[in-house]
Amino acid sequence: PDLPDYRTARQALKQQEELLLSMFAGARSEEVKTCSFSVVPQAPGEGILGYFSARSGVSSVQSAGATPIVYRLTSSYEPSGAENGTADTNTLYYRTPVQCEVRVSWNNVDLLAKSLPFFQFGPISAFPMQ
Repeated sequence: PDLPDYRTARQALKQQEELLLSMFAGARSEEVKTCSFSVVPQAPGEGILGYFSARSGVSSVQSAGATPIVYRLTSSYEPSGAENGTADTNTLYYRTPVQCEVRVSWNNVDLLAKSLPFFQFGPISAFPMQ
């Protein structure tokens, strides 16, 4: 029969069966976490943000079985030698940003590939204050 009470009872029995089977067959659970990293690079290049292992997750220290999470910064800007002059007290110096390609990878898989502005790698410009 296809009566409303019969469907409700059948659904309740199915849920109870799944619950009992999960006690013997095991259950799988999954958890999503978000991690933030702060890095102030001094020059384009590569470095390690942290480490990841399936057993202990993300960590700042390397443990057994953990593999590094690597960042790479590349910039096409080449500073000129004129930027290393002497400082003048009547001049305001400021740095303009350059676009850098940022890649974050783990086990040779890119997790992030983005172009971002970096002020610390850009050219220094001078503005006279008088």
